[in-house]
Amino acid sequence: MYPAAQKSVIGLTFVVVSFSIVTIGTMVSMVYLGLKGIQFIPMKFALRYVHSIAGAKIAFCGLAILFLGL
Repeated sequence: MYPAAQKSVIGLTFVVVSFSIVTIGTMVSMVYLGLKGIQFIPMKFALRYVHSIAGAKIAFCGLAILFLGL
């Protein structure tokens, strides 16, 4: 971005807008593909334990931050 900022404001604006569009587009497409992919896995058994699974994931993330220094 620094070389674009040296040239002109229009160049900087183009770089920022294009980077934003590509980043948001990539994030949305990856979430969409992940959602479509996970629908192939039967999840009826997991619906009963979804709150426990979410709590465990949060706890494991906290422990990883605490002990691994992430």
